[in-house]
Amino acid sequence: MCDSKLEQWLHRYWTYVLLVILAGAILIRVIYFLELSSGPNVWQHQWPESDMNFFDRWARQIMEGDLLSSEVTVPLHSWHKDLAHEALRRYPDIGRSLGAESYRSDSAAALWELWCGQRRFYQEPAYPYLIAATYRLLGSDVRFVFAWQLVLGVGSIAMICIITRCIFGVMAGALSGILAALCSPMLFYEMVLLRATLIVFTGLALVLVIEIARRRGSCLWWGGVGLAMGVAILIKSYFVLMILGVLVVMLWEYWHSQERLIGRGATMLIGLAIGILPLVVRNQMVGASPLAFTSAGGVTFITSNTPDYVKRGPSMSLEYAPAILAQTRGAFVPTVWRTLRTHDQLWDYVKLLKERFTVNWQWIEIPNNCNFYYYRLWSRILSCLPVTFYILAPLGIVGVFLALPSIGKSWPLYLLIATHLVVVLMFFSSSRLRLPLQIAVIPFAAYLVSWAIRRLQARHFRLAVVVLGCVTLTGLWTSGRWTATILPNSNSLIRWVDCMVPLRYFYGPRADEAISRGDWGTASELMIEAVKVEPPQIRVLDFHHRAADRETAMIGTLFARAHRNLSVILANNGSHR
Repeated sequence: MCDSKLEQWLHRYWTYVLLVILAGAILIRVIYFLELSSGPNVWQHQWPESDMNFFDRWARQIMEGDLLSSEVTVPLHSWHKDLAHEALRRYPDIGRSLGAESYRSDSAAALWELWCGQRRFYQEPAYPYLIAATYRLLGSDVRFVFAWQLVLGVGSIAMICIITRCIFGVMAGALSGILAALCSPMLFYEMVLLRATLIVFTGLALVLVIEIARRRGSCLWWGGVGLAMGVAILIKSYFVLMILGVLVVMLWEYWHSQERLIGRGATMLIGLAIGILPLVVRNQMVGASPLAFTSAGGVTFITSNTPDYVKRGPSMSLEYAPAILAQTRGAFVPTVWRTLRTHDQLWDYVKLLKERFTVNWQWIEIPNNCNFYYYRLWSRILSCLPVTFYILAPLGIVGVFLALPSIGKSWPLYLLIATHLVVVLMFFSSSRLRLPLQIAVIPFAAYLVSWAIRRLQARHFRLAVVVLGCVTLTGLWTSGRWTATILPNSNSLIRWVDCMVPLRYFYGPRADEAISRGDWGTASELMIEAVKVEPPQIRVLDFHHRAADRETAMIGTLFARAHRNLSVILANNGSHR
């Protein structure tokens, strides 16, 4: 099919189109940063129960001189302690072997050190080291980290445009950039102290490097692919799945040219070895296993694969986990095997995976550590961006199938989707784990839209209507019309903990400090701002409209106390508002 006038125009002015898309993305991010930088959301890492807090503390330990992270231990969140105490209660011999009494504060730490410590990294190390470097160079303010994460977001949009244009054409490339620039979940995670943005950038960079290596064909570029993959594993170890996928494709493509297969495969593996060399050296220096990337994989698998899994978010099983960890001591493969054996029948586990597959393609952004919908209350630009998984899921799913005839040139994108899909099926359902998958389907969503435009321009209405009908049916599934169980029990998108963290760790301490100085005016301003953003579900509560569930009641109680504190402060400030 000949290029349309629109495609010819896009070819001619592609550089300008790309620059306009990136300029729009930069403007959106500047506005977003200004909206959030002075509010409570950038300080969510002060909540001790969060992974954000763990990354921040780890980075500060590195910055303070623990360059090998030899003193970094497992984060003892409340669920860590509950699980350890339950294991010690059931298996007192473990406590005696540790030399710790069952309910002493250090017994939980000692047990988790046995399961996931022993100088191994609890999480992959690259992200906290990047945070530590940022703190050292620019200052220990998380907003500097958010600044380079926002830059990575723009870089990801650029790579989406370039990759999609190379594989699916110039119209799809432009559309993919527009979808990515207007994607609100992508923007949301760029100002959260979690690895989601870095993982998105890394996955796209791997696809781009693979595409360049395929086009150039030199062993040097394939060595670069291996090096990039080695670095990627230090960011998130599941990128090893992409390495295995690339090796399989290389065997398929170069089976009849063993010289090229050996040359490119060997240089890629050499690059991989160089990429992970810092990890191997560090582990050797501290006495850990040389290839121990992370010790949390087995524990995380338990949280989402026992029969009592709750379908949304992590859910550590106090019924099964103590016995499993007591037997396996956190070793990944034995832990996975013992967890799978908790199911009476294979079909029971298949049903669990089926339900998780369904949930991960639904529109809802399941919160974990932080909440997309709560941030929308604080940011007008975030709430205005129209592209979410509600749009991307049906377009992306149909686009993946529609693009199958081009898999010979688009397999790196398919491999990226397969990698992220395996991860969200293996582990718990949450927005932060799904984001890389959500971004990976954007090129296919853009391809579908460009394909439909071209068919409509060529007056191939019947085929276009069939495909758009498939999108509609898929949208009914991903929107939850056929699966009404995806919403939280409270039918609320904002949780009590989302509201509690800003009040307890941002507004409360600052208001108390102002009161201690006798500055009642500043204290009143802080508390007025704190109660200004209330979740929609409690704004209608009064004597005649009671809370429909416990979660809403807890949020109502939380803000009732905040209003009471505000009234006391205003009274002391002599205000009559």
